[in-house]
Amino acid sequence: MTVNKVNLNGEELINLTADTVSEDTLLKSATAHDASGKQITGKFVPYNPNLLDNPDFAINQRGQTEYDLTDIAYGYTVDRWSVGWAKGFTKKLTVSDDGVTLSSSGGEAYLYQRLENPKDFYNKPFTFSLSIESISGSALISAVGNSNVNGTVSLAPLTVTEPGVVSITFAPDEIFAALRVQLRISNGGTVKTNRAKLEPGEIQTLARQDDEGNWIIIDPPTNPALELEKCQRCFIPPQFVTTAGYAATANALYFMLPLPTSMRIRPSLLENSVVRLHKVSDNSILVDNLLNNEEYTLYVAATNNTKQVILGVNKVAHGLNPQDYYLSFIGTTGGFSAEL
Repeated sequence: MTVNKVNLNGEELINLTADTVSEDTLLKSATAHDASGKQITGKFVPYNPNLLDNPDFAINQRGQTEYDLTDIAYGYTVDRWSVGWAKGFTKKLTVSDDGVTLSSSGGEAYLYQRLENPKDFYNKPFTFSLSIESISGSALISAVGNSNVNGTVSLAPLTVTEPGVVSITFAPDEIFAALRVQLRISNGGTVKTNRAKLEPGEIQTLARQDDEGNWIIIDPPTNPALELEKCQRCFIPPQFVTTAGYAATANALYFMLPLPTSMRIRPSLLENSVVRLHKVSDNSILVDNLLNNEEYTLYVAATNNTKQVILGVNKVAHGLNPQDYYLSFIGTTGGFSAEL
């Protein structure tokens, strides 16, 4: 029997009937009594910001529904996430509306995100969580540091064999040259995941379990516009046309290209980009692809953390008026990279 009122000699000593505390609002593992007098155990987990970019894998500027990286050791897939293992082993990331699926054949494969500023993680606890929707074979989640002294260091590795939300807490005891969080699957394995979170502290706030043991995501939904802006600090696809050239030397032309956001560092122009040189007067093409032309050299000349880059086009004694020409990016491959 529960009691929510206590009276002594006509004097009301305790009255819980107006209390609003519930399991969902009481701090996790704390105990109290609700308005009915029932003893309850809290389920509420304080919210922490998510330190990962694109944690729901929804930003996919490269636009592919399947990334096959068999012929290379590693490569970028959905924004800010990479897939890797040894060259020649089948490793794929399949993209769907509700997550991504990592698969391998002939060897292991891993899905990971490199973390900016590894020194910020030194000697502090952080929790990495992953929502596993389905799994075939086994997997391992961990943080991985590249040490100048100890080589590759695996932090808090945890084996996963069943769906659900899994998490690890790690506290790097050295300042790593590079640091990442990753999901690693066994040879022939397949894992589908739909959400990841990295947060300060030792408690995961990605999800909680209901009374039936089902996992419920409690991390707030991502803001697509904000996530896109964060991802574009590292990668911007080739979807631009420059203004007319604004300066020149005897051997170079310079073009200013507006960008949707400031990039993390001065970007590089990916080799598989296709960039044309046009005449302003009639839009005709003077050079079909500046990245595949023996007479011209195209490069990122400057950026100053504003929403623009300056592109240089070198050609010995070009004899061109820069204001008579502009550049255009053609197709869907290439772009600007400032990836970690």
